Amino acid sequence: MIDFYCPLARLAIEIDGGQHFEERNISKDKIRDEQLRELKIKILRFTNLDVLKNINSVIRKIEENLL
Repeated sequence: MIDFYCPLARLAIEIDGGQHFEERNISKDKIRDEQLRELKIKILRFTNLDVLKNINSVIRKIEENLL
């Protein structure tokens, strides 16, 4: 499941917690990211820590990808 999706921009946003850095989940994420790219959907990934500690940078990156 995608955390956030903007169909108009074809932009998916993933907020990754610690479990996404475990080997089994890294592989699953790579497969899913490739499937989304095949559908012409761009994926942005941020860590939970990015969102909590550096939200302005996260917002800026999202805005850059919406232009």
